Amino acid sequence: IDDDCDGLTDDADPSVTGQSTWYADADGDTYGNAAVSTIACFQPVGYVSNNTDCNDANGAVNPGATEICNGIDDDCDGLTDDADPSITGQSTWYADADGDTYGNAAVSTLACFQPLGYVADNTDCNDANGAVNPGATEICNGIDDDCDGLTDDADPSITGQGTYFTDADGDNFGTGAPILACVQPIGTALVDGDCNDANAAINPAAAELCNGIDDNCNGLTDDGVAPLPTPGTIVGTAAACLPATFGSTTFTVAPVAGATGYTWSVPAGFTILAGQGSTTITVQWTNVSIHNGISGNMCVTAVGTCSSSLPSCVFVEYHIAAPVMPNSISGPGKVCPGDVATYSIAAVARATSYNWTLPAGMTITSGAGTNVINVLVNGAYTGGTLSVSATNVCGTGAARTKAMSLNMPLTPGVIAGQRFGLCNSTGVVFSIPAVANATSYLWTISGGTIVSGQGTTTISVDVATLTGTGTLSVVAVNNCGSSSVRSTTFFGIPDRAQPITGTGTPCANTIEPYSVATVAGASLYTWSVSTGGAIVTGQGSKNITVQWSAAPISGQSLSIFTSNACGVSATRSLTAINVVACPRIGVGADVMAMTVYPNPARENVTVQFNSDVQSQYNLRLLDVTGRVVFNEAGESVAGMNMKEIKLSEIQSGVYFIHMESAGQSEITRLVIE
Repeated sequence: IDDDCDGLTDDADPSVTGQSTWYADADGDTYGNAAVSTIACFQPVGYVSNNTDCNDANGAVNPGATEICNGIDDDCDGLTDDADPSITGQSTWYADADGDTYGNAAVSTLACFQPLGYVADNTDCNDANGAVNPGATEICNGIDDDCDGLTDDADPSITGQGTYFTDADGDNFGTGAPILACVQPIGTALVDGDCNDANAAINPAAAELCNGIDDNCNGLTDDGVAPLPTPGTIVGTAAACLPATFGSTTFTVAPVAGATGYTWSVPAGFTILAGQGSTTITVQWTNVSIHNGISGNMCVTAVGTCSSSLPSCVFVEYHIAAPVMPNSISGPGKVCPGDVATYSIAAVARATSYNWTLPAGMTITSGAGTNVINVLVNGAYTGGTLSVSATNVCGTGAARTKAMSLNMPLTPGVIAGQRFGLCNSTGVVFSIPAVANATSYLWTISGGTIVSGQGTTTISVDVATLTGTGTLSVVAVNNCGSSSVRSTTFFGIPDRAQPITGTGTPCANTIEPYSVATVAGASLYTWSVSTGGAIVTGQGSKNITVQWSAAPISGQSLSIFTSNACGVSATRSLTAINVVACPRIGVGADVMAMTVYPNPARENVTVQFNSDVQSQYNLRLLDVTGRVVFNEAGESVAGMNMKEIKLSEIQSGVYFIHMESAGQSEITRLVIE
């Protein structure tokens, strides 16, 4: 009603009084949020008169809800989960005091979530022992380890039991099927293998006796029975020097306890006449056997029912004379300290041992007393005499000797290598042939430096600017010492040039080539010629050309020396050069007026000649043997003609050009460089 007639009714009228307070119920659980309210005459939509909701965003949380395990204060009483006495839905947890994840059914608690020291399981039968629980393995310890109510052997799941075997005779060796138990049962043994469990004296550890029984259960009877004692010393004449006649003697041995017989063996040349099987035998020899010599071991073995003894032996030798002198001694006559050598002689008839005498510094390492010895040579050895003699019961024969000396190295052979022209050279190689008995080589040098190869047959040397000569020496070395010295000299200057090649009878008014072979280490070739010639080309090199005089002249000479930074070589000369007249050959030679240029030539040469008339010509090039190396036929014109010859395929040397034309011919010399 519009009580104050202002046109506004109830809440629309600002002057209204008597309104009620309403609280927001956003989650629709009929409980309002005290923090969100409004006043109105009548209940607005979404509002309630109650203001006790503690979570207006969750309809399941309000004072009328039931407290459950969820970490929320469901009933708005200020208490959550286990702290709220009205809690419902808690779980039961069991104490796990030994930490084996199995709980004690007698100690439990209720809680929403698992408390520390509690588990959900309640099957532990001993919560004071973490090794005892339903998940443990039953072992031999007198405890129900797996909580199944059964202990040790009573539990079929038991592990770790011992294996035992029935031992009826108490000898600690059992037999039969294995018996498994935690504790060894009475009447059992740990070891199997008894082959007679009714007799304690028969088992694998028993000693085998000579009784027809397998005492030690190895499947064999009376095997391994202890051998009989070895017979004592054989008594009799073991060594004798006798005439070459028939004879006999006896040998005996003391009886051996337990022996039922005796087996004798004698060296070749003896025959047992009587007593084999007993303690005494009689042996016989013939004149032939004693002449050849009888030597070797005589042995006797005691024989029993189940075993035999080891043999007792004596060395026997019967001869008619001492051995002869040994044949020659084989082995090196020259050795050095540190060497190991073998010396031997052929076996000597009737010899039973050999006596070796060695020079000081030689020691026998094996074979002493035999015909083959091995020796070691030490630093005290300087040579001497090695001897050997043969010995038997009749005496010692004459000794065979061998002269011994040090195996000194041989003098090295000639030193090979470049000796001249080594000025400022590096890596110059010098060598000698290997010396058969050398182990190394010692090189010395003056005037240079050894850069590699010391100790070998080949060295590399560097030589700087050398004035005069250098010296290189080498000795061969082994354990005996050093050889004599092999030496050579070397020079920084070049060697004298080899003989000059070129004609000694040049034609007048010609240019002739002269040359020498390359000189190792030379940097400059210096030529000189006598007054009848002049050097045209090549001065400073190994090849020159000389223009000889127009008129014949005799007694001319040509010389050359080489040089480098270390000096000048000796001079090489070509003497007794005679310049001679060489007229052209053929009719009308003056008319043809043939000329050849250049001469000397290299790639090609031009031949120029005159012809009175047009005519056929024939141009040939011949070597010094007369062999034609070029031939051309053609037609010349009246007057001057020119023909070119290609020389690229022709080797250098001296040749002759022969021209024929219009009944005339002419020959001239050509030098091809």
